[in-house]
Amino acid sequence: MLYLRQTAACSLVLIALVTLPAAAQGPHRPEPSNEHAASASLQGYVRDSRGQAISAATVYLRSNTGTQTLTIHTGADGAYRFSGLSEDVYTLRAEMPGFDEITLDQCVVNAKETKQVDLILVSTAHTAAPAASRATEPQFFDEPKFIVAGVTEATNPGGHGSDTTLHTTDSLAKAMTSLSQNSLNPENRVTRTNSDSSARGREEGSLRKGAERQPESFEANRRLGELLVDDGKAREAIIYLERASRLDPGDYDTGFELASAYAGTSQYARSRAQAQNLLALQNATVEQQAELHRLLGEVYEKLGQPLNAVREYQRAAELNPDEPHLFDWAADLL
Repeated sequence: MLYLRQTAACSLVLIALVTLPAAAQGPHRPEPSNEHAASASLQGYVRDSRGQAISAATVYLRSNTGTQTLTIHTGADGAYRFSGLSEDVYTLRAEMPGFDEITLDQCVVNAKETKQVDLILVSTAHTAAPAASRATEPQFFDEPKFIVAGVTEATNPGGHGSDTTLHTTDSLAKAMTSLSQNSLNPENRVTRTNSDSSARGREEGSLRKGAERQPESFEANRRLGELLVDDGKAREAIIYLERASRLDPGDYDTGFELASAYAGTSQYARSRAQAQNLLALQNATVEQQAELHRLLGEVYEKLGQPLNAVREYQRAAELNPDEPHLFDWAADLL
């Protein structure tokens, strides 16, 4: 009997030792899962302006609500991929020696989304031939000629009467360049009559009230911004176009209007970044891509980068070989 009592007591002590930690810890509550919050990915390709893959480019990704920056390098095919991302708005940036870096703000990534964003880097390499190689070039050769709108001009005019020819060429080039720049400059608009101005004033007042009542309305901000640009108030329009672009980063028309407004107010670096962002989104038609490259050509001219400018004009003409784009390319060559 004594043996049975001791055995029962030992069993009770053993059961108590096993169950006591669990009881002390309280009821079990599963840890919250972050699988849904970090299930998105962002991927794409980094290419140059001719569509060639750029390997070993550095791509950075930073959440606009955090401080940590993720870094990755592109593969041989120019591909990059960020996995395990949370739903957020990110800043995406790519850089490579010998190229202008590109930054894409307001890159929205939704939960469980696999977002594709391709980035285009523009080369900054100077292609001028070294002095040693230039010394070996032939001293006499037939100069190549360009034919633009029925006007034939040598790239190196000279000889009898060359001064007259040169002045004619300069005048033609200036006229073509002026025509090109005026076509996209939002500060240059058609002058309106008094009755038209009065009607536009009432429309502007109505749109301003709408934007004040609904500051988060994409349509209200877009319409007011475009009207102000049409009326030659590009600097004021930027406020509303930027707001509309933040509300809908994928809307091409608003993004292009904003890039043009930046250029029209001498904010050339911001205009270039905005145009490059639109190209990186890969949702523009061929005609839209052409007008973006055309705008970039004008911006690079203003930034004092003629080599980049002629490349952009050439790319625009290749994408859409209509008269205005060929005209711009030829004018820049002249």
